[in-house]
Amino acid sequence: MTSVDYSTIAFALFNGARVLAYLPQIVRVHRDSHGATGVSVTTWSLFTAANVATISYAVTVSGDLVVAGVFGLNTIGCLVIVGLTAARRFRLDHQSRFPMQVAAISARLSLEASPVASWLGRHLIALGGRWLVAHRGRRAVNELRPT
Repeated sequence: MTSVDYSTIAFALFNGARVLAYLPQIVRVHRDSHGATGVSVTTWSLFTAANVATISYAVTVSGDLVVAGVFGLNTIGCLVIVGLTAARRFRLDHQSRFPMQVAAISARLSLEASPVASWLGRHLIALGGRWLVAHRGRRAVNELRPT
């Protein structure tokens, strides 16, 4: 076998493994309920751009459609990770606004002199706190408490 054969085999094996290596990251982001904060969208976007540049080079300079196809699969894997992460963060951001709005409104109501408003304010704060514990964990509630 020549060095070209070895290079081709190494390219096929490592890039095939790389396509499979996206799967655990995709599953992890999909299961994450805290906005996938451990995933850098900037890094994965850069990987995506590098893959697109390699596709462009493979097609226009070397005319190698196999390399372009392999890096096309890599681009898809990166885009799935970026898209899932962005969706998780968007969903988390919109879910977390509701309890904050309820807490702000109930805090204003509890400042009122009316016993009904005060009762309503305390219960809305408790409801918002329970929602935060259920959906974001006790740490999120502790972070909201004044020090």
